[in-house]
Amino acid sequence: MESATHPDMRQRHLWPVSGPTRPHHSGARPRFDREGARPTRPSAGARRLLYRLWPRVPLRVQRLVRRLVARPVTLGACAVIQDAGGRVLLAHHTYRRRAWGLPGGLVGPDEQPMDALARELREEAGVPAAIGPLLCAEADTAGRHLTLYYRATLAGQPRPDGVEIDAYRYATLDEAPELLGTPTPPWLPATAGRWGAGDAA
Repeated sequence: MESATHPDMRQRHLWPVSGPTRPHHSGARPRFDREGARPTRPSAGARRLLYRLWPRVPLRVQRLVRRLVARPVTLGACAVIQDAGGRVLLAHHTYRRRAWGLPGGLVGPDEQPMDALARELREEAGVPAAIGPLLCAEADTAGRHLTLYYRATLAGQPRPDGVEIDAYRYATLDEAPELLGTPTPPWLPATAGRWGAGDAA
């Protein structure tokens, strides 16, 4: 399975579960057409008419319109697993430049994120897992990828599959950023809020 996150994220939006559900876009650059003119927005009357007619459109047509209009986005799910001392479980991936990362993977087209993450942990760690709650979401706008971070609990000791994962280790919240190659992992604030970076042993 490919990585659930993109290791080189140049543009990121972090959406904490307890915060707003959408990022603020007041500072975003407006989009322009090929001639450089600002695209025109349908009038309020046209939008009201569209919204009134939309519920009458067959569901199959609605789905087709969404697929044609919406930008394609890939979805990944990662597990934040901690031991009794608050250390977080990291997996050593055989195919990444930055090898250490959270366990997880991409969500299939017919999967729910929590089900996909449980499947990934069974395949790559060899043990069942309880998934939830959701900690935060991270949007890579340049790569059109969304990663969901869940707290998870394993029903046993993780075992590398030897294909995608060749090692597991627990790291303190102070050690994790250096191993991951990022100063502030997106899930760290939610995790540190429970344990405290200085309390992990």
